[in-house]
Amino acid sequence: MLVTAVDKRTDSTKAATRVEVRLGSEALKDAVFELWDCQTREEMAPLELDRYVTARKLVRKQRFENAKVVLSSPAPKHAESLNLLGVIYEALGDFNNARQCYGKAASLNGECWAAQMNARRVYELHLFGRSRIPMYL
Repeated sequence: MLVTAVDKRTDSTKAATRVEVRLGSEALKDAVFELWDCQTREEMAPLELDRYVTARKLVRKQRFENAKVVLSSPAPKHAESLNLLGVIYEALGDFNNARQCYGKAASLNGECWAAQMNARRVYELHLFGRSRIPMYL
C-alpha cells in the first residue's frame, strides 16, 4: 500500500512537504492513520471526530457506501471531514459532489492542502481525462 501524506506545516513559500511510505503490515498502517487522525483530533467536535475516524477505517476497507452514510449525516462541518467525504464521492464516481466537498473544505480551511490537491486532481480529470496527482486523505 502506498500512502501519501502532506505535512500541514508550511514555510514562507507555502510549499508542502510530501512523504510517500510503502506499508506492509496492518499494524503499521493503523499507526500511520492514527497519527494522521491525531492532527485533527484537537480541532473537531467529539461526535464528528468519531464519525471521521469510523469513516476513515471504512475507506481503508474500501467500503465507500458505508463510509458515506457514516460521514454525511449530519453534514460535516470540518475541513478534514469534508475532504474525506469528497474522497468517498470520488471513489463512488460522483465527481460533482466530490468537487463541491473539496471546495467547501478548502474554503473552511485555506491550509487544508489535501482538499486543494484533490480539487485540482478532479479538475484535471475533468479537463484532460487524466491527472498525476494522487488522492490525499
